[in-house]
Amino acid sequence: MSIGSFFKTELSQVCAIKLKELDIDAPLIGYGVDSVRAFDLICALEDEYDIEIVDEIIPQLKTARLVIEHVENLIGQ
Repeated sequence: MSIGSFFKTELSQVCAIKLKELDIDAPLIGYGVDSVRAFDLICALEDEYDIEIVDEIIPQLKTARLVIEHVENLIGQ
């Protein structure tokens, strides 16, 4: 499963949104991603890809596309 597919699936489950309704360029806050949900999503990515997303970068990851691109960069894709 691609990083994008994995993250979109996690996002849809955490926020109870249908996959087809997700826009990867929309602000995550618009889907109800608060600090608790963001923590859950970050933990899922870190566990799935055996990476560490540093706390200082998290506020910059405002859309699904930015999250996906950051994880791709971390794992060298």
